[in-house]
Amino acid sequence: MLHGQPFVKEIGATTCNMRGKFLNKINGWQQPDELRRINADGSNDRLLLKGRGGGPEHQLCDFKSKQFSSDGRRLYFLTPAWATSDALHTFDMRASEEDSLLPANDVLVLNFCLSKYKDHLIVRSHRYFLFGGSYDWYWLYDPTGKKELGPLGEFANREDVIRQAHGAWCENKP
Repeated sequence: MLHGQPFVKEIGATTCNMRGKFLNKINGWQQPDELRRINADGSNDRLLLKGRGGGPEHQLCDFKSKQFSSDGRRLYFLTPAWATSDALHTFDMRASEEDSLLPANDVLVLNFCLSKYKDHLIVRSHRYFLFGGSYDWYWLYDPTGKKELGPLGEFANREDVIRQAHGAWCENKP
């Protein structure tokens, strides 16, 4: 819950395959994923998104790594997509619109920053070297996820990225 605001949860522990089938991991029966908004007291339960099949950028299921922008307007989340990457999506809570942004294996929304990087996105991307091989680095994007601002490098784990973001990148100076 964000400062008394409703929170978002997913219904069902599911996985989707590339054909858009949804499988409940616990009971083994098929059920679509749902992303819902609900008040902390259980009232005002509202469906935001329903799982769907399709291509990697279109399919929705297994909503994970859910994070809000600082004003609560945008909800960012990852869904399974390609063999080497998930897909980063955003849901506009006011307009009730979902958009696929880019391939990503991890995301950190800088919703705690007071600096010029407030609400920017740190995204871990799987990329390929020019003459062979691949790497997974973190990159900085603007809040829309449309403009890449530059590489942040490779980190041993997510906690190191978070520590760096709370330290040097987001000194909480306007």
